[in-house]
Amino acid sequence: MSLHGYRTPRSKPKWFASNNVSHTFIGALLSEHQSRMKQMEGLVTQLLLNSHTTGVYPSSLLDNAMPNGIEFQFLHLQAQKIVINLNYISATHTFTELPDSRPVELATIVQETPPPSPMRTAMIKVLQLQQLIQLEPASLSDREGATELLRIGKHLRDLGLMEDAAAINSCATAIYRALMQENPAVYMPYVFWGLMNFARLRYGTQMGLDAVESAYRLQKDMTPASRQESSSQLAWSMCHYADHLLVNGHCEESVEHAKDALAIQRNVSEHYSEYDSLVVWEASGQEHAVLSSTCLVIRTFSMAVQEGLCLCAFAQSLAAVGRYSEAFMVGTEIISCFTALAQYDPRSAVFPRWVRAGLANRSRWVSIIRPPSQRPSFSTTADEENLGALDSTEHL
Repeated sequence: MSLHGYRTPRSKPKWFASNNVSHTFIGALLSEHQSRMKQMEGLVTQLLLNSHTTGVYPSSLLDNAMPNGIEFQFLHLQAQKIVINLNYISATHTFTELPDSRPVELATIVQETPPPSPMRTAMIKVLQLQQLIQLEPASLSDREGATELLRIGKHLRDLGLMEDAAAINSCATAIYRALMQENPAVYMPYVFWGLMNFARLRYGTQMGLDAVESAYRLQKDMTPASRQESSSQLAWSMCHYADHLLVNGHCEESVEHAKDALAIQRNVSEHYSEYDSLVVWEASGQEHAVLSSTCLVIRTFSMAVQEGLCLCAFAQSLAAVGRYSEAFMVGTEIISCFTALAQYDPRSAVFPRWVRAGLANRSRWVSIIRPPSQRPSFSTTADEENLGALDSTEHL
């Protein structure tokens, strides 16, 4: 401070200039480090792809990956890069080659016995998708590229990487929603697929319910009114919507949508003309409950599966609102349906599990409807005998 009250200018401290040099030096080091890490990442990527293709080291590392290990961290990093690239495509509305793409050779999944581990499958699929997005982003707009993109979430979900799966799926859905504005007929199925994927990832939450409702409304809007009574896809989306309504506490709404889904699916199945392979089961014949008066149901395999799922959604929603007698009647047909499917496809372990679930639900509903002295014994019924036969197969 001077005598006149004015602050005298001070010279810069000597350390200031040296500090600038230090920052410049550190910045250069960080840049070099990032460059080397990026180069190393590219080498690791190519190494994993090559090792997978040839079936030699280090593919075994992916088959024995530890939770939260370096393999999961690397996979998470690659998933994040896919999200960044998809956001770039979505923001720029361009499918030209992305900046900073490296010309590495695309590998393919080889068929193995036994099949590759979930980690190896997910890693290779993610690396392939990342290269596809970088080098051939235009392929995302065709059927094959869209299929690869929309299926990647399942591989990540199976490993517990739910957030990565949801992020990639959200970006993909946004891209196909934009493309749908120009060509609804082509890209609507991809938007629908993306919404249903997100609903599964957020099952039991309001976000999941919103997604499945959007998918159902989209499917309904895109289905002509004259075909809505005969659209298996509409019945399928309505069935899933009913399920999400139920787990989110909207039980009465769930009943109505589950009933409509079953009615549409019954109509579709009865008029399905390709009877190349048939599944036959005995129905309850209670039209007021199962929306069909027939006593013998004859369906193709695919229609039988669809109908069984619609029956399950309807029975669960009926039980949720206290209509246990109706739920019991629907449950009886569920057991017959999935028992027939299990006998038709004895190699599947899924249908016997659904039979067990149906038996457990029916027993629970009977215990509510009737006092213990009036309850029927299921231990000697044909249902239990059939289930015992299914349990004795080598596939369970």
